[in-house]
Amino acid sequence: MKADILHRIKQNKANPKPLPDYAAFGYDFDPREKFTEVMEAVGGKVLHQKGKINAAQLANLFGEGISIYSGVEDFSSTLDVSSLSPKDLPPIEVVILPVQLAVAENGACYLDESVLPHRVLPFICQHLIFVLEAKSIVGNMHEALEKIDLSQQGFSVFIAGPSKTADIEQALVIGAQGARSLTVFIRQ
Repeated sequence: MKADILHRIKQNKANPKPLPDYAAFGYDFDPREKFTEVMEAVGGKVLHQKGKINAAQLANLFGEGISIYSGVEDFSSTLDVSSLSPKDLPPIEVVILPVQLAVAENGACYLDESVLPHRVLPFICQHLIFVLEAKSIVGNMHEALEKIDLSQQGFSVFIAGPSKTADIEQALVIGAQGARSLTVFIRQ
């Protein structure tokens, strides 16, 4: 019986069709404006930045004396996580990471293992901050995937907004399984 079913499946293959041209998935919006609109719609915050992030900005957002891991050069960490294994990481309130690119149509930010000493960092912190160059915002996922060389990465992820779920009595809960907030600093 099994052999008969597999034989019939092999005989009834559909004719292959060419994939559509990516140009057919164009867009008619300004990627920077759309990214801000979508990121805020999914619960994130977008701040436009001309210079470096400073301690006063973080204190204003999250309070004083917080534990911070920073993967960006212009802000120092209060924690050194490089020598720790992921299971030994202390509670981390804020994680600041550089983002290689962002996608306007869905507010997704892309980062890979080159900016993560531990893959778990964006998921275990209370507040996640991404630092993004404005020129790195693309319109859609097709453009994003053209720019990413997945063969060079062991781990990469797209993150759009803070952690959220809506399965608890059909009410939206922010920070359900990960970061309670996501702030994106866009550098001009």
